Amino acid sequence: MRIVLFEDNQCDNLRPIGLFRPLYDLQIGSLTLREIVNIIGVPVSCIRRGHFILPGMKPDPAPPSGKPVFYLNASVEPDIGYRDIIHSVIKAGDPFLTTSGNRVAAALVPPGARLGSDLSSSNIGPRLLELGLPLAEEMVRTIDWPHEAVASHLRVFPRNLAHVISSGGYREIEHDVFVGDNVDLARTAAFETAKGPVVIDSGVKVMHFTYLEGPIRIGEGTKVIEHSSIKDVTAVGAGCKVGGEVE
Repeated sequence: MRIVLFEDNQCDNLRPIGLFRPLYDLQIGSLTLREIVNIIGVPVSCIRRGHFILPGMKPDPAPPSGKPVFYLNASVEPDIGYRDIIHSVIKAGDPFLTTSGNRVAAALVPPGARLGSDLSSSNIGPRLLELGLPLAEEMVRTIDWPHEAVASHLRVFPRNLAHVISSGGYREIEHDVFVGDNVDLARTAAFETAKGPVVIDSGVKVMHFTYLEGPIRIGEGTKVIEHSSIKDVTAVGAGCKVGGEVE
């Protein structure tokens, strides 16, 4: 079995989101779809838009013939709850196709099905539909427009953050404040965790007179400058520099 994350011909509806990285690598709710899929432990390859394929870049390996392949739309929201859904349909191995809105969200393609050797983001959706697979009810949700990315973040952040904490690698320095390795916290930094935990990844530097109100996550190697206020379901990515009021 192999999982293929695929971008489709509707990705441009999300502009400007996704201009600079494939949609399966967008951090929404503090996780990316690729991170969630990698937890399952099945080999993963990707079909991405053409502007991400640079000259000389080796393509991802084609799915092996003679084995089923699970295709998952790169626009599926990164909800850690989908890990168990994906695992269960892969384990069952029954062919199906499911949609979200007007696009293919996922499909389990049986051995021997012919999709062609020229699969791309522009034709993968129609090719999967042409297989005539049994149609299953909606089981995952795609993010189709920019405003839906914000709604998705707010919806999945609490359970994604709980997964991040449970995965280990953090010390709880006070109630619901979790930090990774080599975190530099100014002694004047203040925490409020009544609404949720504060998670600070490795290598973060939090400078003086900073207020951190959970639920939030500060990504690896980020610098939070003086007199900052980070709150209200914020997820800061890795290697950022943030200041002022962020929510």
